[in-house]
Amino acid sequence: MRLEDVPPEALEELAEDLSDLRHDLGKYITFEVRFLGADPETEALRAALKTDILQTHKRGDVCATAWQVWERMRPTQLADDADVVRVEQSLAALARVNLTGSRVELEEAAGLAGEVAAATRSLFKRAASLL
Repeated sequence: MRLEDVPPEALEELAEDLSDLRHDLGKYITFEVRFLGADPETEALRAALKTDILQTHKRGDVCATAWQVWERMRPTQLADDADVVRVEQSLAALARVNLTGSRVELEEAAGLAGEVAAATRSLFKRAASLL
């Protein structure tokens, strides 16, 4: 199902869930990287990406990776939605990127994390516009 096909009576609760997803995954998958500026040093980029991707959601001493956050919060009823597919594809590609690798790989990871953030924002914005 696509977001636009969700019955109106279910939309408000889903919009709240998508707001949480945007925050817990979309915000924090790019949180540290956003403070680095336009051309960060490679090791600073690597450290920020590792934190953003491998420690995306922290609660006390417990950390969850981006994939774990997605697994927990994935809007399963929206499996056919373009933004959900974009998150799935970006996270799958991100899993194949070597965060200990070259600058090119790190830049690829940053781009994929940005795609996840953009897709979660888009999902929430679209849901809010339907309310």
